[in-house]
Amino acid sequence: MAELAARTAHSKKIPASDQVYHVADFYNRYPGEEVVFYTTLKIATRQPGRVLTVMLPEGLELGGYTLPGEEAVPSGGVRDLEEGSAVDWTLADDLAPGSELTLVTHARVLALEQPVPQRSQAVLRDQQGYELASETAQVTVRAQSRLLRYLPEIYHESSFLGRFLMLFESFLAPLEGQVSQSDGYYDPDLTPEGFLPWLATWIGVAWDDSLPVARQRKLLGEALGLYQKRGTRAALEEYLRIYSGGEVEIVEYRAQNFSLGKEARLGSTIALGKANFPHTFQVSLKVPRALLDQRFGASQVNAEVLFRKKIEAIIEAQKPAHTAFGLNLTIV
Repeated sequence: MAELAARTAHSKKIPASDQVYHVADFYNRYPGEEVVFYTTLKIATRQPGRVLTVMLPEGLELGGYTLPGEEAVPSGGVRDLEEGSAVDWTLADDLAPGSELTLVTHARVLALEQPVPQRSQAVLRDQQGYELASETAQVTVRAQSRLLRYLPEIYHESSFLGRFLMLFESFLAPLEGQVSQSDGYYDPDLTPEGFLPWLATWIGVAWDDSLPVARQRKLLGEALGLYQKRGTRAALEEYLRIYSGGEVEIVEYRAQNFSLGKEARLGSTIALGKANFPHTFQVSLKVPRALLDQRFGASQVNAEVLFRKKIEAIIEAQKPAHTAFGLNLTIV
């Protein structure tokens, strides 16, 4: 008890800065199926000797564990628990604050006689073994298929039929999930990346694969408002700002110069000053070099030429048909 009190008092002195998120890809599984746990660790401070442990209950058999894209963190080690197993990851001492790690743990569901919740826990501890952060993910393991409830009661006690119907449920469950979440496919912020070009065809947005995904989603999200204002200076400025990521300025020229003489006539088509051309406008666009390198690659010598053609095509498609334009593109 004294040791536990000392640990508790010590843990209160440590700011709960580091965060652990522990989730499963499915929360309802049947025996023999695989469940994958994703553990995301957000680093807030530099501390040596931290260990992240992912614990699995005895109803889940450890299949594999990976840390995608990270070379600085040693491979995890597996150890047996009284009821289950655990994977320990020793974190590198030089992890910078603000960095994130995502651990992937694969497990296979073992056979159970009754539906039992299987709880997996991720715990982050410091060099002395004190807990810094933790989170639990629960997976419900079902012994029989839920489709049995649609059959007469006489079949409910058939273990063979309960297992046999699991095959059909495993085929139908993903389809049911897609149907129940179909509204997300029409949301630019939620739809999978592969559906973005398809969604663009619904709202008449010219698609460009070279555009970063975040900007593609932003453009689709603003498409309706831009369409309602299509043909105006405000809409074109906003479209180019989202597409290019740069600074946009549009100057409109509405009328001809006023010239003294017997042919001079005052009216809506006459303006004082110089360089007044009816139905024309000038687009000034400043784009950082880093954005062009990101889209076309730093080794692409014709990146500026390609980018100019894309911008001109956008302006041509968005402007009123009777107008003409000039483009001043500056790479900064």
